[in-house]
Parts: sequence; structure tokens; C-alpha cells
Amino acid sequence: MLLLPLWKTETDDPEWKMYSIANKESACPVSIALNQIIQNGNNNSHVMAILSLIEKVSSHEQGPKLYEGTPVCHEAVAGEGIYEFRKGDLRLYWFYGQPRKVIICPHIFTKHVRKTPKAVARKLIQLRDEYQNAHEQSDINFGGN
Repeated sequence: MLLLPLWKTETDDPEWKMYSIANKESACPVSIALNQIIQNGNNNSHVMAILSLIEKVSSHEQGPKLYEGTPVCHEAVAGEGIYEFRKGDLRLYWFYGQPRKVIICPHIFTKHVRKTPKAVARKLIQLRDEYQNAHEQSDINFGGN
């Protein structure tokens, strides 16, 4: 499994490292989606808020614990340890990775309903399970470092 840095933060040595699971083309689907949203001019303020949040989470000792349980961040898939950072209708899904202080962001989504759609929840669980299996088998490559 290939993990790519989610977004280049201003911090050279962040407290927390954030990665996205690469797609088949070895590209970062979350970064691609964020760039497409920016290029389309839709929700630019929400994208900028998410990027600012990534910067804050990456550079703070507590990382996502700063925001867990707040309107900005909560568990998106009940009981699965999959969370979302949110701004407006934009959701950046994530879960804790290994080693310590790693966050894996497998998906970003423009949400138009209150609950995370079941198909999205299933995909997030599948990606988390694939990540966990790859980690157990020592089959993770942290690219872009």
C-alpha cells in the first residue's frame, strides 16, 4: 500500500503526519479532489478552512485531539474509529494510523445529507481495513518523503 503526504504543510517537521491512500495511478486522491474544488471555484472558503485545519492539526502536539468531539471533528462512522473534519458541506474523513502521530485520510466528500451515506461508510471501512492489513504485513510505503 502506498501512502502519500496529504498536503505540504508550512511546518518542516510536523508533530503529526497526514497521509492519503494512493489510488491506482499512485496519486493522492484527496489532494486531487481538493485541487478540483479550488479550480471549480466551489466551496473555496471551505477548502481553505480544511487546509488551515490540516496545518493546525499537523503542527500541534495534541493533533486531532484538539478538535475531536467538536462541530469541526467527530466520529463519522459510529464505532469504527473513522472521523471527519468538516467545514460547511465538505468532509475530510480520517482515522489514526501507525506509527504514533500518523493520520490517514482516505477520502474527501461533499456531503449533502446529515448522515454519512452507507456506501461511503462501507468504502471508508474497507480502506481502513486494507490499511490495517497492509500495516500488519509491513506492506506500507510512505511515498513523497
